[in-house]
Amino acid sequence: MPRIYKAAAHARRARYKPGCRVELERTVDPQSKPEPGVRGTVTRVDDAGNLFCTWDNGLTGILVCGVDMVKLLPTTQTIREQARKAAAASRVDLADARAVFEVAVEMDFVELANLTFTDSKLYSYLVQIGEIAP
Repeated sequence: MPRIYKAAAHARRARYKPGCRVELERTVDPQSKPEPGVRGTVTRVDDAGNLFCTWDNGLTGILVCGVDMVKLLPTTQTIREQARKAAAASRVDLADARAVFEVAVEMDFVELANLTFTDSKLYSYLVQIGEIAP
């Protein structure tokens, strides 16, 4: 593999970690991939920099590096989405950080689990006003 492709793949792996949330912006193969605007979770990035995603609409797919385009969703937005899904799926009280942590781990919500485990004060702030403090 030429050096430039290795560098691009390395950069893509550094940016899109498994568990991060993305939104599809453009794809060149609409028959096998979801519509632009759908959100999903990156499950892995291969040696060529291709993203393997599980989409919120239930589909899975591979996005080709340099061809398909996705937007990395901000962490705050990701955590809010994960908290809403955790609350909806298990009817957990969002004010109970320990219960939210357990549900987040069960549902593989990495960002939400990390926040509730490592910084309960910041998590409480998120629940109260819907944002993460700077």
